[in-house]
Amino acid sequence: MPRPQRSRITGEDGSQRTLASGPDAYDCIAMPEAKTAATGVLVLGLGPVPADVIAIVERLMAGRCHCATDSADTTPTVPGCTDGDILRGHNAHFAHLAHLAETSSPSPQATAPRHTAPTTGDDPTLPIGDDGRAATSATARIIYIECDAFAAVMPPAWHAAIPGHWLRAHPDDLQTLLRHIGHVIIFRQAARLFPSFWGPMLGRVMAARIAPRTPQGCSRTVLLPGTERSLLLPEIEAALIDEGYTPLRVAPDDLNTRLPRILADERPTMLLSVNLQGLDAAGERFRLLQACGVPVALWCVDNPWHLLSALRTPWWRETLLCVTDASFIPALRAHGAQHVLHLPLAASPHHFAPVEVNAQCPPAAYDDTSGTPLQTILFVGRSGFPDKARFFAGCRVADDDLAAARDLLDAADAPRQPDFHWWTERQGLTRLWPDKAVRTAGYGAESCALLRRIRYLETACDAGLTVVGDAAWRDHLPCLHDLRPPVDYYGTLPRLYRQARLTLNVTSLLLPAGLTQRHFDVWMAGGFCITDATPGLDIFPKRLAAEVSMPHPSALPALCRRLEDDPRLRDDLAAAWRTCITEAHTYSHRLHTLFAALDAPGRT
Repeated sequence: MPRPQRSRITGEDGSQRTLASGPDAYDCIAMPEAKTAATGVLVLGLGPVPADVIAIVERLMAGRCHCATDSADTTPTVPGCTDGDILRGHNAHFAHLAHLAETSSPSPQATAPRHTAPTTGDDPTLPIGDDGRAATSATARIIYIECDAFAAVMPPAWHAAIPGHWLRAHPDDLQTLLRHIGHVIIFRQAARLFPSFWGPMLGRVMAARIAPRTPQGCSRTVLLPGTERSLLLPEIEAALIDEGYTPLRVAPDDLNTRLPRILADERPTMLLSVNLQGLDAAGERFRLLQACGVPVALWCVDNPWHLLSALRTPWWRETLLCVTDASFIPALRAHGAQHVLHLPLAASPHHFAPVEVNAQCPPAAYDDTSGTPLQTILFVGRSGFPDKARFFAGCRVADDDLAAARDLLDAADAPRQPDFHWWTERQGLTRLWPDKAVRTAGYGAESCALLRRIRYLETACDAGLTVVGDAAWRDHLPCLHDLRPPVDYYGTLPRLYRQARLTLNVTSLLLPAGLTQRHFDVWMAGGFCITDATPGLDIFPKRLAAEVSMPHPSALPALCRRLEDDPRLRDDLAAAWRTCITEAHTYSHRLHTLFAALDAPGRT
């Protein structure tokens, strides 16, 4: 038997999608806090075959329909994200949150359909239908909302199949409807097709299902999705406590369960996600938080386009999008980001201040297992980010492009570096999202970044180099004689920075104007940092940056000799840098900037 022909539609992102049909294409959700008289049904998206949803409504009104849930699986992630953070399937996540909200609600009405008649004094006026008459819970039991872009491409037969007594409501009426409607039926594909239209509404549905257990007010709790191994969370937590806030770390895998319960108890100051931790690809958690009035700040400490390439809907445009590299801001705004903030990395006095002024600094678990002193120059870092091969699977760059990039790396007076922006221009990329082609540009930049790092380290070998990192460095640096294994970041690394004469930083070309933690941690720990001349240094005083930076690997020997031959200059620079970091570049300073941006006019 031939398969029935299925309708196709062009979604908001310009891609063609095949429309699902049948009863499994819909979710049915009971509204636990609706008034007793509210036996109406709200349909959000009719789908391609109105007869399908009509049958579901008829079964629901006859008391034979129940709420369905599905299991969730995962999709590939980007550097800094765990598999549990990015969920596949809009409906799976939405239905799961609906189930959790239902089971966490104290209301006995949460699990039972309502079939009571309207009572005296409870006759809420619902939106006016297409025929101009006012509908009430008694006279109009079925209300629907449809996206104009969807309805516009449906055939005449689709419009004719909509029952005449069903009333179409405006999206602005949703909040009122949710107080007087017993059940909501949702076309599952709606939010994937037109996420800007449906996403905020589905968030309001979920928010309406969370029954507050106590009177709510804005708390000073800050939600931090992540685990004990999550990037930057210890530094952010310590800074939040210093500023009088209560950090609440929630493992991403537990967020589905805990988020509805947290929101039932309080309204946190914000959710701060580092590199998309805890935020799903379709944006349901963001929409729920948005509907509950909880701001979401997304701090991209890696290349933001790499992070965003894992997302399928444009909800990220409505977050407070923070980037450590200001050079990304123009393109992010051009792609629709409404609130973009330059928020560089910073230092944590709690973790990297010298032992004599920081009693919390734990004893070193490792200093030098070989018993050999550090060489003149110390480099700490991996040869590539975790799961690099998987992230760049299938990415290739032309040999001519790579040759041109190497010429720039070799030239001491090159006008620019073959960084991420260079590669996007070289490949003619103007649309950086949602296309995955942006990863190919990243692959080119990362390949050049490794070559560049190798050239700095090869030059450093002549002065005496210790590398603390992964074993792959042996293959990249045949000249290296002192390779040591990775060390504990908080317990041991500050001591190594203090012991080293000079600590070398080489910024990745994935962040054309970025900084690394070494730009802050080394000075805070009492060490001395020398670095490539990344444009990101412009957040520091120009004189200080000029004294410790070099434009090309060939300038490294002269810089080292100058600092070694002038101990007083070295000591003065170290003191000035540590004062600069302490007075203007700690994580508390970054939180001040972040909270000021949340309070800025134009944000709600």
